Amino acid sequence: MPERPPEMIWKARPVSNRPVRGVLVVALILIFSIAVGIWMRSRYWGIFGFLVLFLSLESFFFATTYRLGEDGVEVRKRFSKSLRGWDTFRTVYVDRRGATLSPYEGRAFMEPYRASRILFAGNRDLVMDFIRSRIGPEVRIVETS
Repeated sequence: MPERPPEMIWKARPVSNRPVRGVLVVALILIFSIAVGIWMRSRYWGIFGFLVLFLSLESFFFATTYRLGEDGVEVRKRFSKSLRGWDTFRTVYVDRRGATLSPYEGRAFMEPYRASRILFAGNRDLVMDFIRSRIGPEVRIVETS
């Protein structure tokens, strides 16, 4: 039996895979920010609106580092970091872009806030093999399209 690697580390930056979409998103954010500045009659509100909208999409524009290790799943973004142990996950939803590791046995209202989303970077099979080797047999893996 081959030895399991102790951890996997990689980075994903979605805007680099979709530069046209990135330009369109920035253009829309600028349009909304200018509209807010005009509506509020203050360029400061426009700048504030731009910052809020742009930073709310931090995982799209900035690189996210993923680390899968013996202790769990670590997701490091530009302004945040989370670490969840393997024993907290009950369901894994896999799609073509990534996997969502959920603490719930089924879909739940709080799932977007409690689950860990990891994006693949051309390493789908390696990541899924690593996840399968760490999660317990009671954890469901659901392939979605």
